Amino acid sequence: MRNYHKYLLFLAARKEIDAPTYAQRLQENVEPNARAWQRFTATGLLAFGLGLLACGLIFLLAFNWDALSKWQKLTIAALGVATPTLLALTNLFSAGNRKILMTVAAFMVGGLFAVYGQIYQTGADAFEYFLAWTWFITIWAIVVDFPALWLIWLAAFNFTLYFYGEQMLNGWRTYEMLSIQFVLSALILLGLATWSRKRSKPYPRWFLNVIALAVATLGCVAIMFSTWHDDENGRYVIIRFAILIVIVLALVVGKAYRWLGLMASMALSLIVSIAVLIVSGSETTEAILIASFWTLGATTATVLSLNILRKYWRDEEDSELQLSNQVGAAAGAQQKASNLDEPVVILDPNEEPNLPLNPEDSPSSALETEYHQLEREKPSIGLQLLSLAGGLLAMVAIIAFLALAGLLDEPEGRLALGILFIGVGIAMDRGKQGDFLGALSVSGVTTGILLFIAAWLEWSEPSFRTVMLSVAVMCLVLLSIAKSSVLRVLLVTGMHAGFLIGTFDPDGGALQYLPRLYVLGMGMFLAAWMLLEVRIVNASPWLARRYGAIRTGTMVSLIAGAIFVRWVGLFSSYEQFYYPFGFPTLEWLLLPALYVAYLVLKRHWPDPNQWIPYLLGVGLLFLPFTFAPAAAPAILVIMLSVKQGYRLGLMLGIAAFLYFIGQFYYDLNISLLNKSFLLIGAGAFYLIGYAVVRKKLATDEILH
Repeated sequence: MRNYHKYLLFLAARKEIDAPTYAQRLQENVEPNARAWQRFTATGLLAFGLGLLACGLIFLLAFNWDALSKWQKLTIAALGVATPTLLALTNLFSAGNRKILMTVAAFMVGGLFAVYGQIYQTGADAFEYFLAWTWFITIWAIVVDFPALWLIWLAAFNFTLYFYGEQMLNGWRTYEMLSIQFVLSALILLGLATWSRKRSKPYPRWFLNVIALAVATLGCVAIMFSTWHDDENGRYVIIRFAILIVIVLALVVGKAYRWLGLMASMALSLIVSIAVLIVSGSETTEAILIASFWTLGATTATVLSLNILRKYWRDEEDSELQLSNQVGAAAGAQQKASNLDEPVVILDPNEEPNLPLNPEDSPSSALETEYHQLEREKPSIGLQLLSLAGGLLAMVAIIAFLALAGLLDEPEGRLALGILFIGVGIAMDRGKQGDFLGALSVSGVTTGILLFIAAWLEWSEPSFRTVMLSVAVMCLVLLSIAKSSVLRVLLVTGMHAGFLIGTFDPDGGALQYLPRLYVLGMGMFLAAWMLLEVRIVNASPWLARRYGAIRTGTMVSLIAGAIFVRWVGLFSSYEQFYYPFGFPTLEWLLLPALYVAYLVLKRHWPDPNQWIPYLLGVGLLFLPFTFAPAAAPAILVIMLSVKQGYRLGLMLGIAAFLYFIGQFYYDLNISLLNKSFLLIGAGAFYLIGYAVVRKKLATDEILH
């Protein structure tokens, strides 16, 4: 089963599984084993250590720029490229880690060319810089064939094209260059997609879908820029038409390749582009109304069409798999009969197979049948995002029309419309993800809450804190009746945002520490919510149905809350650096993260004598983060997500971790020299940790 965790929650919501069985299946089928934890730790330490080391070299070079000779500068920059490249050519690392090293080297090539240009004052434009970078790493991208390296190459390639148009082609408009980027990037995407179908192991879906979304965005942005330049030569008309033709061709390719991600991205780009052209042709109330109806109708038709295609393709795949199993069973029977000198019975291809297509996917009960049917009806993530984006666009268009019609001029009107949107949104909430009515439901409730806030603030002039606390309570009430998982996530996020902002005192009074306490409380709540999952989901079907939404919404809110307390200045550099354990600060969230490590050790290493040295090692790895309290929530999210096998949470945690660490070192009020020493030392520290973990892996015969 693709997502066994969801199946367990499905059973718990129907009271069809007891707590001990739930806990056993969770450990056996969801949580990672010891090997997965060790490999995750090793890869994380290697990537983080190399990143810190590379940044430290850059800062060291920047600080000593005037004092270093040109050969010393080039040597340091070249070492940043040569070191990971040479390490990747050895057998000291696994194949995946060698590709990561080559990706780091490709990134450092940009720094090498920048240093070379500064030393010799070559006068190279940005175009020539990115062109050299692109040409240099092209062979690496082809040979290594690693998604992250391809993304670096694509970014450098598109910057090359953009700056070529800006600096070398006089008289060219921005939209003309963007249109060329769109066409060439679309061709590259087609090449990568075609090659992926021929590889022994296709590219991961996220890689091609990210490129597809970027290409679709380029086309849409080019259309938008073209509306600002009505050239007399009429070239913009040809370019607009060409972009729309390429988008339609991309839809055809997506259908031929059975690629819903590409079709959803291009369909959204087409819908937005045509809506922009409608509004730009006549910026009137009627044009906005027409654009609103176009967005509503086109998005609805697109979602329905893609959902029909998805079901049709899945039925075809099931039929092909069924036929393959029947042929395999027939061949096996023939071989067995020939060995036993018995008559052979060839199975009829139209007959139902006796053996299941897949032991994990074949339903053995009515509940499994119901669950599989629900999963089959559930649209892909691309369709869900398309529906949500279309719903938001439609709601924005409707709000713009109402504003131009004068219905939002008075606070009473905004308040009435806000309540109306919330009521209609809840009424349309049928709990179906990817359904366009569900997307309108999410958009309606979100828009209604925003209108409610704006109207109440102006209407009765209460304090902003009172309004936000009231919104938090409203979101909590709506959460109790909402059916859509997307709407539940947004309501949980809105609830936390309301409480967090409601506790903020902009005057710096006695309540100035409440936001930090609330973020700390969110982290502790998230840890308890995920670690006590077995008790929570078996306590109430209501909690089981909302478990995933509360988990995701709290994760997003925790990260956003940590960003908020940094933006409003609730962490001072002095406090961060010299008083890491001053209460109340967020480094206390490292304690539940350490507790997660303890639970992992307790399960996979039964010998208690091994726990203390392992926990000391984990604590030593966590120790530097006490000087960057805002990174503690990200570490907690990463640890909890890995423990539950929650990929979305892991991606959120990694992105937040990189942001917080980068922001901390950027804001650190010390000299560049000391900052470079700190980065190099930290990088070396985590690389030593990687060496220790890898040695343990080799000892356990896990990593070869």
